[in-house]
Amino acid sequence: MFEKYRWGASWNRHFGANTRLTARQFRAARGDFHSAIHNGAKLLQVELNRYHILCLDLIAPINAAYRIKRDRGVKKNVSPASTYDLLLIAMGIWLQKQYGQAEFVIATGDERVSLVTKRAKSVKLAQAMKKHLSSVAENVGLTYGPSVYPTVVDLIHCEKAKLASAFPGWQPAW
Repeated sequence: MFEKYRWGASWNRHFGANTRLTARQFRAARGDFHSAIHNGAKLLQVELNRYHILCLDLIAPINAAYRIKRDRGVKKNVSPASTYDLLLIAMGIWLQKQYGQAEFVIATGDERVSLVTKRAKSVKLAQAMKKHLSSVAENVGLTYGPSVYPTVVDLIHCEKAKLASAFPGWQPAW
């Protein structure tokens, strides 16, 4: 994933001068990441399972029913989150149940993941949607409410304070 920020910055429209990694930053970021995933030191790989698929029904209706991102002033087609994005959030719902809300965070570079989850946590959902989601949550052994959805940190668009609160004690070398 760091290759995108080191090598893709010359042509990828998502990047500006402040998001490109220098050679030194790239080596440091990859080194820190490799240390974090080695033997689950800080990050643990988790395989997709049936509960993750069942939790998809807690996020997919939000993605389908609401226009999550609006580009005001410019008429554009707004793409909903992809199935992979939704699976990531669904996995987060179940993993948060297993590990606890304080111990689980989804870190992403995809703004849609963050925005869909933020909308799902909103208390301003239609009553029919809330009723449906309550039923789905009950079927998988969860209690429906904003806290059923995981914390998501959009690494591209978040402020440093949100990073610090999501990852206390982490001092990236880059």
